[in-house]
Amino acid sequence: LALATYAGSRWFAVPDLWQASATTLPISQALGTRLTSIGTLLWDLTLPLLPALSDATPIHTITDFPAWITGVFSLVVGITVISLGKNSPWFRVMLFVAIAIAPALNLVPLPRFRSPHYGYLASFAIGMTAGLILQIAREQTSAIRTSIQLSIVIWIVVAIGTTAAAGFRFSNDHILFASEVARDPEFREGHYYLGLYFKKQGNLNRATESYSAALHENPNTIAYVDARSAAINLAEIRLTQNRPDEAENLLAAAANGAPEYRALLITYNRALIAAQQGKHERVVTLLANPTHQWKRPEPLLLLARALGNLGRTKEAATALRKSLPLLNDAQKQKVHILMRQIEQ
Repeated sequence: LALATYAGSRWFAVPDLWQASATTLPISQALGTRLTSIGTLLWDLTLPLLPALSDATPIHTITDFPAWITGVFSLVVGITVISLGKNSPWFRVMLFVAIAIAPALNLVPLPRFRSPHYGYLASFAIGMTAGLILQIAREQTSAIRTSIQLSIVIWIVVAIGTTAAAGFRFSNDHILFASEVARDPEFREGHYYLGLYFKKQGNLNRATESYSAALHENPNTIAYVDARSAAINLAEIRLTQNRPDEAENLLAAAANGAPEYRALLITYNRALIAAQQGKHERVVTLLANPTHQWKRPEPLLLLARALGNLGRTKEAATALRKSLPLLNDAQKQKVHILMRQIEQ
């Protein structure tokens, strides 16, 4: 029931089913980048410190050091564990780890090529490994046993401390993402959320910088960002700054391949820009497409105004008539009066 409720609510709020896009790489880079991603995740799991939030993944070849060292390490561990036999608890733990970190291979295209979130399930293996190490420690001398137990306790205390301290980063998006983008400027999604933060604060110059950084693509790095949303927000800022041509270019790029519900919003915003520039024919071209299924009255009212300015009164009245089912009673009365004036 909980899953069904979530799925229905999510579909209602965000109609996009899947926003991932596969990254096509040559075989050497495909293997090298995935091995590096696995190595980074294993390193994050081992250290009791906070992993980086950035999903920016530099593209590596199979011969790059991070890739081949991960490959050699995985091979050695795999051979060692298999030699112990499938009844060994170490075999079971390593099999669990191999399954748990599979998302980091990005075999199924995910929104982010790598992320610390992909290590959530694999983190259970840390506890399993600690348990096995403690079992081995029981058979050792008192000094060795104490050293192992103390090491595990220190690891846990450090992990608790860093986790507790990290909670304060969620005070706002600036605290959460500013340090992350300073650490990794290729963290495009971090720049995007900083743009949202500065935009809400009214700091349009900083918001512009952040959105521009979010839209910057590095061909040597894989990084996720909702580029369409960033472009729309930056276009709004450019329009506020009286730079309508830049706003139009951003929206035109955002419209390319957009799902229907977002394409309609983008089209309406482009029509608003054209209306502000007095380009009434452009407004009609954008909004009068018969395939557009408007679910709000504003586009139809804007279309009617543009048609009226062009002297095409009958078409303006038709647009107003189409808007009636989308209006409340007070608005309908005003539109009826306007229609009578037009038809006279």
